[in-house]
Amino acid sequence: MNLERLVCGQYPYNLLVREFEHELLPAFEDQGMGFNCWSPLAGGLLTGKYHGSTSLKMGTRIYKRTHVDVPRFWNARTLAVTEEIWRNVEEVSEPEPDAVVKQDLMAIKTTFGEEEF
Repeated sequence: MNLERLVCGQYPYNLLVREFEHELLPAFEDQGMGFNCWSPLAGGLLTGKYHGSTSLKMGTRIYKRTHVDVPRFWNARTLAVTEEIWRNVEEVSEPEPDAVVKQDLMAIKTTFGEEEF
């Protein structure tokens, strides 16, 4: 078969959903493929839009996409990580992007352990 090889893939990848980096990312690197990040803001959770929410609000994007985004992003683990991220952001008076990201990664390690990270 004379088929064109794959050159790029698009998968969910953000601070909350990182499964891609375990098996697919090494395969992409091995095959010289590119990668487009799908849902880098986790359906809006990482923007702070749902900060402090315990239920979905009617009319929001995540409410309208319940069948797609809720199973991926709206669960006890992702809500806990998101709240920890926002606690860290609120502690930084003038957040520099690098400082906030480092704090977020440490929060994930602390909350879920090294093996999840």
